[in-house]
Amino acid sequence: MTTGVYFCRLQTQDETHVKKMIYSGGTFSLSAPSLTISPLKNEREQKKTATPITASTYKCQITNTNATSPKIIDKELNGIQVAQDTSLNVLVYANYFPIHLVNEWIYQTTYFDPWLGHDSTITDTVIITNVKRLNGREYYRFNDRFGFSFFGNDLFIAGLDTVYIRQNEKGDIVFLAADTEWVYLRFDAALKDSFVVTQVRNTKHSFDIASFNDTVNTPVGLFENCCDMWTEFPDWVDNDEFDYFAPGYGPVKFVYGESGGTIRLIGIKILN
Repeated sequence: MTTGVYFCRLQTQDETHVKKMIYSGGTFSLSAPSLTISPLKNEREQKKTATPITASTYKCQITNTNATSPKIIDKELNGIQVAQDTSLNVLVYANYFPIHLVNEWIYQTTYFDPWLGHDSTITDTVIITNVKRLNGREYYRFNDRFGFSFFGNDLFIAGLDTVYIRQNEKGDIVFLAADTEWVYLRFDAALKDSFVVTQVRNTKHSFDIASFNDTVNTPVGLFENCCDMWTEFPDWVDNDEFDYFAPGYGPVKFVYGESGGTIRLIGIKILN
């Protein structure tokens, strides 16, 4: 195989894009395309003349760039057999909830205070502060033992204050409870408009994805292509909410179903 410019097709949900890939020998390094790049159709680029390299097995890394929108889950492919004119078709997933040490979200909650007779606000900061490694995987915890409202509390999930979370290769949120994994949230386009029930220990948790193209305006900025997800603990009353996840940024807004109270993002620090 010669060094030069090749093309790789990336697919995420209902988007398909073609990206140029420069091969200089040894390892592929590929940056995920932004959604502004148009797919290439029946176009070819002349390969650069170079010394031929023997076909072999390589590693392909797909990562975000500053221009990538929406952000994706980084992916590494090992054992890729590459020969002359090899095509790589890779499926990648949007990252609706980036999990990384020191990621930080600051929220402001607005609610009606019956004692004061008017709306009041509370500011809360959620930071990923701890990491735990088990069986080659990394799991994380927050400064607040519950992290986010859609995780419930220890009345809903027994021992929630000991639970760690991780993000799998599809971007799903997975709980680790007593060294057992439980899939908690899934951001799968195939689940849109489907009522899904998951379980953590003996507690049921349900969600329904309404959209992947919502726009949410916050004091931090405008977030597009958000996942609008309704969540609830069905065995308890008055706890449903609408959660909005922005790709590359995570939860940016919450609206409580019964009370209509709103939690808005007012500050954020994300390490992708």
